Amino acid sequence: MGSIILFLYILYLSEHFILQPMIVSFNRSVLPKLQTGYHDVIQWLLVGYRPWITLGGTFMFLIFSIVLLGIAKPKVVFFGESEPNFVYVYNEMAAGTDLYETDRVTKLIEDRVYEVIGENNPVVESVISNVAIGANSTSDTDPTPSPNKSKVSIAFVDYQYRNGASTKEILNQIRDNVKDIPGTEISVEQEQSGPPTGKPINIEISGDDFDELVRLTDRFKAHIEAAGIAGIEDLQSDLQLNNPELLVDVDEVKANSYGISVGQIGGQLRTALLGDPISTYREDEDEYDIRLRLQKSDRENITDLMNMKIPTAGGNIPISAVAEPRYTSSYGAINRLDLERVVTLSSNVLEGFNANEINAQIRATLSDFDVPEGYEVSLT
Repeated sequence: MGSIILFLYILYLSEHFILQPMIVSFNRSVLPKLQTGYHDVIQWLLVGYRPWITLGGTFMFLIFSIVLLGIAKPKVVFFGESEPNFVYVYNEMAAGTDLYETDRVTKLIEDRVYEVIGENNPVVESVISNVAIGANSTSDTDPTPSPNKSKVSIAFVDYQYRNGASTKEILNQIRDNVKDIPGTEISVEQEQSGPPTGKPINIEISGDDFDELVRLTDRFKAHIEAAGIAGIEDLQSDLQLNNPELLVDVDEVKANSYGISVGQIGGQLRTALLGDPISTYREDEDEYDIRLRLQKSDRENITDLMNMKIPTAGGNIPISAVAEPRYTSSYGAINRLDLERVVTLSSNVLEGFNANEINAQIRATLSDFDVPEGYEVSLT
């Protein structure tokens, strides 16, 4: 309370002895001169043909400014990139990659990061790795945790404690040091300024036929790479083409002869792999499902799965008697925008390059790229 009273008293003294005399002095000396000058200029401009000359001159300056913008285009950046406080290394491996393999590659990425920053760098506050959970980029359309994704986050101390060290330079060194790891796609980003807008280069390819979309995406990606546009880090597609699947083909004739339906076989496999809730465990106010399913060693063995017994009128028979497993691959996801299927190519921009200029160059390459009827390539 004493500090507040002292602060208010200082405010009163400042207003009474400093601000009030300054305001009075301004109103008595400076303001009348401004008003008189403004009055004289307006009075001079309103004589004879001077209003028309003024209007014409203003219009000519407008035309000149438009021409000048066309000749010397300014580099426009809506949210300028400052020295990053966080650097994120995103790792995405092939769909279906085992969690332990993703973890192994993530440790390799960590080693590459520590080669740049060192073990006890005073500029670095922390290095945290996420595998699967919390590993998705802010620009990912699918936030579902995936065992083939990981992220290494480097947090720096506040700017005033960096002793002049450039975190932007550290980001570029990390980017160069992790780019040659085989079998994975790696991108290095800093935290975004302003509202979430995705990556600075974002190309949406939309249409009806998904196979044609895949071909069109590959063609346009190759077209941009052939154009040799500098500053693009790495164009990556959000399309997963090789999502591994195990299909179980049921011989319906054999199954019907045993009185078994496809639903029974599917239900038994689902229970074995994902489990079925058979009861509930309550602890205080929390409830937890108790699920019945096969042990991990049996779930991971295809032969054991297909040898599971299924009851029939004549006794139990193995699932393999009426069904056969088959390995295949499919799309990981199909994204839609305004009810149309869409594939997105995106990339970061390297330091020293302007995203607007790169997008303008990409847009210019569209003029000599053949887009089939019913399909659209747009920069968003």
